[in-house]
Amino acid sequence: MSPAKAERLADWLRANGGAAPVRDILSRHAAGIRNADQLAQVLSEYEARWPGRINTTGKATIILAPDRSQDNSKDYVSYRQAAIALWQEAGTYAHDCYDELRALLYPQLPAQLPITIGLTAYGHCVGLTRTRWEYGPRITLFSPAFRRGGPYIRDIIAHELLHAWLYLADLKTDHNTDDWYDAVTRLSPLLLGHELAAKRGADRKSVRVPNPDWEPGNGTPKTLVRKVRNEDVIQHDEIARWPHSFRPPGYYLNQPAIRCPTY
Repeated sequence: MSPAKAERLADWLRANGGAAPVRDILSRHAAGIRNADQLAQVLSEYEARWPGRINTTGKATIILAPDRSQDNSKDYVSYRQAAIALWQEAGTYAHDCYDELRALLYPQLPAQLPITIGLTAYGHCVGLTRTRWEYGPRITLFSPAFRRGGPYIRDIIAHELLHAWLYLADLKTDHNTDDWYDAVTRLSPLLLGHELAAKRGADRKSVRVPNPDWEPGNGTPKTLVRKVRNEDVIQHDEIARWPHSFRPPGYYLNQPAIRCPTY
């Protein structure tokens, strides 16, 4: 197999967010790779040229672009460099958090992901991860959130990186999934300093209630089964807002704002 295809795959990965699961490479015919046999040959050459750039996590094999952090070419700008140029202190802090949280929680993620700062798509989200973007996972942080200081931004990034990690691991990224709950349970001791006993669906329980339509002899059941909130367990809306919802009162108060130029 010619090394040209390994080079083409490296270029494609660089242009598509720095990492991609095998399923995306095959489905999009990246670098002209059209089947699993071709991919196996290319990856053999790829591993020989750039050791340690093929990771297996969850159900997926993730291919990382070669590390170009030491690239001296004038036309190469890293995601970190671009964020610092555009958003200065805020861009620096966002990527510092990425580096710290990647080492602590998500070592399978690529060395960098694109992080943009501005308005989020739905108007109420402080962070948003686009996993279906053409170039791989992309994180957007709500610019006014930087006024609340570093700990608040760090927790936003921890949340968004979980979405990115789940996607690259070929797991479900929605909050109301076993994959999300399992990851939150596993990561909480590292990030929050304590365990969480969370189980999807446990915050709702079935109870029997009187049937308002029941009358003796009318053929309707005397009681009905209804789902009600189970207040004795962790609620789903808390899991969906992890880790913010598990911080103690006052955790984010009186933190110095991070300067963030916008438009």
